[in-house]
Amino acid sequence: MKDSNSRYIGFSILATIMWPVLGLFFAFIVKRKLAFIFLLISATWYGLTFPFSNPELDSWRYAEALSEMKGLNLKQFLDVYIYGYLRHESALDLYQPVVTFLLAKLDASKELMFTFFALVVFTLQYLCYVQIKKISGEKSIFFLFMSLAILFLCVPIFYINGVRFYTACWFFILGCLGFYLSNKKSALLFVLFSPLVHFSFIIFVLIFPFLKLTKQFGKNKVIALILISFTLGNWVLGFISNIILSGGGGGGVNDKAARYVNEDYVELVDNSATQANIIVSLGGNLLYYLLIVILLYLTARKYQYFYKHKTLITLWAITSSCLIFSLLTSSVPSMGRFNVIFEVLCLIFILLYYSHKRQGFVKNNRREKFIFPVMFIILLPALILRLVVVIRLAIEVTGVQFLIPIVFSPILDNYSIYSFYKS
Repeated sequence: MKDSNSRYIGFSILATIMWPVLGLFFAFIVKRKLAFIFLLISATWYGLTFPFSNPELDSWRYAEALSEMKGLNLKQFLDVYIYGYLRHESALDLYQPVVTFLLAKLDASKELMFTFFALVVFTLQYLCYVQIKKISGEKSIFFLFMSLAILFLCVPIFYINGVRFYTACWFFILGCLGFYLSNKKSALLFVLFSPLVHFSFIIFVLIFPFLKLTKQFGKNKVIALILISFTLGNWVLGFISNIILSGGGGGGVNDKAARYVNEDYVELVDNSATQANIIVSLGGNLLYYLLIVILLYLTARKYQYFYKHKTLITLWAITSSCLIFSLLTSSVPSMGRFNVIFEVLCLIFILLYYSHKRQGFVKNNRREKFIFPVMFIILLPALILRLVVVIRLAIEVTGVQFLIPIVFSPILDNYSIYSFYKS
């Protein structure tokens, strides 16, 4: 039996070396100790084949920053990015500049830089998957599909183009799950680290101790808070703008925050939203609003059930709190990105709820593994639309060489899939 397992592992590693994209599949089916090997191979190839072909994308700017930092000495870097972190609007966070500077001193290429970024995101995603699997105890087809939705439709690896915000998302989500659901005090470090990856997460650090408070309110008050939050977005934008633009934030913190609420930036974001086509708008928003409806339904009809389960009620509380926060800040430019935090937590909550229900009334029933809850069927159109949006972004920031076996890679130049298709 051991020889058979060893041969299977050896074959899997060899197959991944020959065709690295397979590592994303093998990492989720092998033992945890071996998963990192597959993640490392896939991340390395993803970074090495990352296309830097569009000057309008963030990845192009990070590549330019790497070139610029090769000309900085340590004193210059510390003055601009470390000592200046709390003084300058442009020094928004530490993670990306520090990693970029260290790699610049090693004379690394932009491809190696994105290899590192990809490996961090792959690892965080995998650790979140492990947490979800451990908490739910699920092995059903439903669990597989929900996991794919959580990992690849809400905050997919292809969002690594905007490496700062979406890496911070996974740091926060992993810390949130570990601290509140697995009672790991050390998980708080992931939450505290998230603002160093993207400055805006300082808000989540401030509200983090209060995320469970909604558990004390009861279902009626929480439903009322959610509905009221729909109408207060513009008021919150005005309130925050007045505090920040009047200097209430203080020093460099005020400078960083002010860039998100000044009138020019608000108008720019509004114009961008107006110009987005209907598929992008639906793909970006339909899932979010359907999850709100489902959460309200479960709160109104099933509250007494999950109130009896500590893990369920805790996850419901932090999910509801994140929803209220996202609704209140929805009018603040760029804060709409925080919707993905709610989406991930709500999908995990739905998965956990059905896992509890399944364990409660079905035991040793193999057919149950293939039964899809009605709510997943309701979500399916929204998930498909989101998939369309994710694929559209993915083809812009994924090299065509990433999808093919290494032996065939010299045949094709490393264009993005989108550029390859257009040519």
